Amino acid sequence: MSDRSGQGSSFSQPALDLRIDGRRVFGTDFGMNVDVRTRRTHHTFSSGETSSESYNRVYRLAASWNPQGSPLEVRIGRQYATALANVSIFDGVLAQWRRRRWLVGAFTGTQPDPRDFGRSNTVREHGGFFQLRGDPEAGTRWSLTTGVVGSYEQGEINREFAYLQGRYLAQQWSVYLVQEIDVNRGWRRQAEGSSLTRSSTYASLRYRISESLTLNGGFDNRRHIRLYRDIETPETEFDDSYRQGAWLGGDWHFLKNYRLGVSTRINRGGSSGSSDSTSLTFGAERLTRWEIDLRTRSTYYGNQRNDGWLHSFSVGMDLARRAHVEVSGGVRNEVSRIAVEADRSVNWYGVDIDFGLRRSWFMLASWERTGGSGESNDQLYTSVVYRF
Repeated sequence: MSDRSGQGSSFSQPALDLRIDGRRVFGTDFGMNVDVRTRRTHHTFSSGETSSESYNRVYRLAASWNPQGSPLEVRIGRQYATALANVSIFDGVLAQWRRRRWLVGAFTGTQPDPRDFGRSNTVREHGGFFQLRGDPEAGTRWSLTTGVVGSYEQGEINREFAYLQGRYLAQQWSVYLVQEIDVNRGWRRQAEGSSLTRSSTYASLRYRISESLTLNGGFDNRRHIRLYRDIETPETEFDDSYRQGAWLGGDWHFLKNYRLGVSTRINRGGSSGSSDSTSLTFGAERLTRWEIDLRTRSTYYGNQRNDGWLHSFSVGMDLARRAHVEVSGGVRNEVSRIAVEADRSVNWYGVDIDFGLRRSWFMLASWERTGGSGESNDQLYTSVVYRF
């Protein structure tokens, strides 16, 4: 990223990621999962001073054992508990017994050091889970997962909670629900004032009225959500800050290639505080003989400090069978309710190109320029992927 204002800093960040997922390696009963990421950041400040720092993270480094024809699977190493979406990375052992319609499992281990992601014995974590699934051959698909998890820091209670996750997918309905309930003992009961706390809820619902009309709604009050992105834009930053709350909307598909959507959101929490927003989206697919895709969005929002508009667009097309180009941009204008000098306006535009070099090689190049109130920078991102 290159700063053009002369007041900030510029940096370059070469990185290398390695991901391997293998089952029945060399025809054996063993598998492996590897996800290692490393990067080095070089900063150049407006004063001319420079600095460099390295960043190495191991997200997964685990071996698994699953005898041929057996429902038992055992994994050891750094991993996720895939049946429990709320359990983050841990170093330890997971065992699960999988049948056609149900799954039961348990895990135990330690959480990595939050500073450098190295091994640590400070926080120990244990849990178990049970999952029911619908008949895979039935027209309606559903699953229900429940579990209990406890984490303990140097022998003291860190967090204990129960977890419920439900999915339902039918021809017209789609429902997804996640609920966490904290069990408060010891110091947590004194801090929370009750033995149970409904700490995290996420629910989404889609109902297809007809082939062309769909309604959707949901609720999200999760306190923390971890997102991993290669590139941040003013649009993604806006959506993250206005994530918590409830929403209701609908999509209308018409004339085969066009889509019109509207949604309203009420936010009570998150970095934006209490706020309301309304969005209108328009999309078109496979326009003209070049098969151009178009997306536009306009969002009006207001909170206790500001009122504002966010407008964005993207236009993309395939250059060849394995090559795609997309041009995007937008503007965000805010008017302060407190002071005129706090008004701000930010605009951005850029281009993304991705293409397959050969059967196993893929390349992505992205450039974006951002300018406006307190911001003036260019961001260049390139990535080369080899799949084997």
